[in-house]
Amino acid sequence: MKKICILTLLGVFLFFNVKHSEATNGTQLIGIGALARSVGGVSIAAPQEEITAVFANPAAMCVRGRCSAAGFELGSTFFSPDIETKVELGGNTYKAYSKSRTYMIPFLGASAHVGESWRFGFAAYGISGLGVEYDNTAVDKPSYYDLSAMYGAPSGSITSPLAAGTDTQLSIMKVAPAVTYQPIEELSFGANLQVDYGKMDLNYDTQEEYGLGVQFGTQYRLNYYSVIGATYVTRQVMKYENAVDLDGDSLTDDLELSMPQQAGIGIAVDALKDESLVVGSDLKWINWEGAEGYEDFDWQDQWVISLGAQYRALKNLNLRAGYNYGNNPVKTHNNFNGSDTITVQNKTLPKYYYETFRVVGFPAITTHHLTLGVEYVFSDSMQLHLGFVHAFEQTFTQEGFDLMGNPVKLESSLSQNSFDFSYNWRF
Repeated sequence: MKKICILTLLGVFLFFNVKHSEATNGTQLIGIGALARSVGGVSIAAPQEEITAVFANPAAMCVRGRCSAAGFELGSTFFSPDIETKVELGGNTYKAYSKSRTYMIPFLGASAHVGESWRFGFAAYGISGLGVEYDNTAVDKPSYYDLSAMYGAPSGSITSPLAAGTDTQLSIMKVAPAVTYQPIEELSFGANLQVDYGKMDLNYDTQEEYGLGVQFGTQYRLNYYSVIGATYVTRQVMKYENAVDLDGDSLTDDLELSMPQQAGIGIAVDALKDESLVVGSDLKWINWEGAEGYEDFDWQDQWVISLGAQYRALKNLNLRAGYNYGNNPVKTHNNFNGSDTITVQNKTLPKYYYETFRVVGFPAITTHHLTLGVEYVFSDSMQLHLGFVHAFEQTFTQEGFDLMGNPVKLESSLSQNSFDFSYNWRF
């Protein structure tokens, strides 16, 4: 237990000193931990490592008698998105690429047994984020529209930008203490407390916010070769103060952007009945329509399906592959009238800037993901996991009319690559 505490404190220190951002199912990673991510995010019922168990289903910390072992996991995801946007207006095309960066998203988890039926765990991980950086590019034109004549002012004295949302950053980490109770060998129940820490920068001062939620889970072994699981996560309210000027009155406004409630079910099967081939699938519902902020910007609920398999190629070598699909949560608003106004969280803004913020600033649109991974087992107490995730390019397009009633076409494209590693110790 002393080793667990020391390693956990070290991991927490590393976590709070590394910037993290970006995601894939909406604004959320498809999974946490190199193991889960390399099998398409499958993790609700499949055998877990510490971090994936706490994140995906806290009831899964007890798998195949592992309630008797203590463990620690430390790793990171290196995330590299490729983001492009385009505004076609007035016979001109303004095209830009977001600044290319690789983001480090660390994660850590630990768990230990207490008695025969109880297990306690802890995890800290980056779960959610998105952002674009179009500073000093073709779409970053803060004085594109000259509105001076509308107000009887000298030319050039009242201007408006080509697009809203040209510089956005959102990242959220979670700290989650968890507990599992296993009354009988086939059945376990679990719960965790999720403490959220969010950072938002919408080209104003960086704002920080905290949220709080709970996750519940259960897992049942149908027989020695198959397991089912289910989980539910509550909505977590987050309100960023003085985050953005929604109505253009030069005063910053608060912005609520909550974490959505979600639910999922999963199944895992030892296909050859000798643990050499394990296959699994998860189905997850993410309630973007019921989360403040995402609801205001007209996101739709997302259904995510994950498929994955692990094959024991050699005694000490496991190979993994998977696929993850989640429908695009950003609704299409063709034929929008940019000269109209819309109210967002009690603030009125032009429909044109509402739409450019949705399309240019938060293009959380990827749907298809292919995953690969490998595990090397040094011993019963030490394992190394490596993974790779590719999110195929997705393009989102809207057509409508700008502030002045001119035809405009908005477009964003996004693809992503990420590399994962983690190291596990068991005591």
